[in-house]
Amino acid sequence: IDSDLVEFDEPSMSQNSDNNPESLYDDGDDYSDLLTEEELVQLSSGSEATIGSDDLMGLLEAEITLTDATKEEFDFDAALSDDSGRINAPPVADAGDDQVIDADKSGAAIVTLDGSRSFDEDGVIESHEWRDSSNRVIGEAAIIKVKLPKGNHTFTLTVTDNDRASTSDAVTVQVL
Repeated sequence: IDSDLVEFDEPSMSQNSDNNPESLYDDGDDYSDLLTEEELVQLSSGSEATIGSDDLMGLLEAEITLTDATKEEFDFDAALSDDSGRINAPPVADAGDDQVIDADKSGAAIVTLDGSRSFDEDGVIESHEWRDSSNRVIGEAAIIKVKLPKGNHTFTLTVTDNDRASTSDAVTVQVL
């Protein structure tokens, strides 16, 4: 046996075989206040409890609290809504259709990347940002022109709305 191996014994069948709250929780704490009267009767009588799907749905509810470095709680509702209580829908980024372009005599092509079909149904788009496949920003307008050598090129458009929500869409350009 390894020296850092911790070995656990299996509990014997006689341990906690009594099905009442005192033997189930024999550490001295009283957990009976967490149970309904009906559950206490079921436990003390040894009968089996059944749980319906409605009971399970209640068990699945959760409350999440996030705190930042200053220990302040993050307010999800405030983050998703403005002062009027309106919940912001993110914008829709549209980088356009994939393109196949023929190169000119120099082996390159001038290509228009058009993100003007992007929209925000409950606000306005405040910024457009185009990035190349190496994640370098190559433009900050809805429509930009790029000169590309032969090959496959992928560009990502990220649009941000007036509520600071953003989404991205990619377009592939093949220069032949």
